[in-house]
Amino acid sequence: SADPGRDKTDDSMYDEDWGNMHEKVDLCVAALDTLASCVAACGGFIPSVTRETIDSTALTCFTYLVNGKLGNGNNDSGSSLLNFSRVKCAVLKLGLNCVCAPWSDGAMSNLADDLHAAASASRFDRDNNVSSSALSVLGVLDALSVPRAPPVMLVSQRADPNEGGGVMTAPSLLQGIQAARKDAATQLAEEKKRKVETQLAETEVTKAVIEPPKSSDDTESTEVGKPKHVGIEKKEKSLPTAESLKIAPSTTIIPKDETEGEDPGKELSVPSDDRMEEMDTKEAMDTVGQSGLTEG
Repeated sequence: SADPGRDKTDDSMYDEDWGNMHEKVDLCVAALDTLASCVAACGGFIPSVTRETIDSTALTCFTYLVNGKLGNGNNDSGSSLLNFSRVKCAVLKLGLNCVCAPWSDGAMSNLADDLHAAASASRFDRDNNVSSSALSVLGVLDALSVPRAPPVMLVSQRADPNEGGGVMTAPSLLQGIQAARKDAATQLAEEKKRKVETQLAETEVTKAVIEPPKSSDDTESTEVGKPKHVGIEKKEKSLPTAESLKIAPSTTIIPKDETEGEDPGKELSVPSDDRMEEMDTKEAMDTVGQSGLTEG
C-alpha cells in the first residue's frame, strides 16, 4: 500500500516498494559490501553456483562503469544507481575481493581484465574516493600480474622494551635525529681530513720530482728555489785597472792580429837613438861593400 505520509509531488524519486533514491543507494551499497565480505572471508568455501552468481553480478557492474550502460543495452531505473560514488567504490571493492579469492576448485577468477578496465575508467572520476579506490585496485592488479624482484631492503621497526616495545616515541625519535646529525658531522670531518692529507702527499711528490737530490760532496749551501749545478764553476772576468794600463815609454804592445804564433800582449823592446844610428851606419857599409864586390 502507498505511504500516506509521503509527498506525492515527486513520484519519480520514490518507489512504494523500495523507497526513495537515497534509500536505494544505501541498500545497494550494503548488499555489495556484504557480498565483498563474504567472498573475502569464505573464499574457496563458497559453492561454485553461488560464486558464479556473484562474479556475474560484478561483471555487469564493470560493464556499466566502462561503457556507461548495462550489458544488455538497456538503461532502466536500476542502472542509475551506478552513477553514485558510494556505489562505484563498493563495486570496485567487490571486484577486487573476487579477483583475490579463489574458487572452490582452486582456480582463480577471470574478472581481472574487466576489473582493470573498470578501474582505468574510474581513476579520473570527479569524486576523490572513487579515484583513490580505482588507483588502489590498479596497484593491486599490477602487483599480481607483474613479477617482482625479491626485496632488497627489509623495513623493520626499532623495538625498545623500555619504551613500550616497538612503538617509537618522541624522545626516541629525537635521539635518532641527533645521532644521525653527529654521524653526518663526523663523516664530513673525516672527509675533509682525508682531502688535506691527499693534498699534502701530492705536494711532497711534486717537490721531489722538481728538485733533484743533493749529493754528499756538495757542502755549499744554495739559495731556496735556485738549483745548484754540481761541477760547474763560473769564472768572473776581472776588468783592467788603472795601474795595469800604465805602459813604459820604451815598450809597446803588439795586437794579436799583427803577430803570428806569439802570445798577445807580449812586451817588445824598442832600440834607442844611438843604437839606431849604429844600425844605419852598419847597414850602409854593408851596402857599399856588396856594391864593390859586384863591380869587381
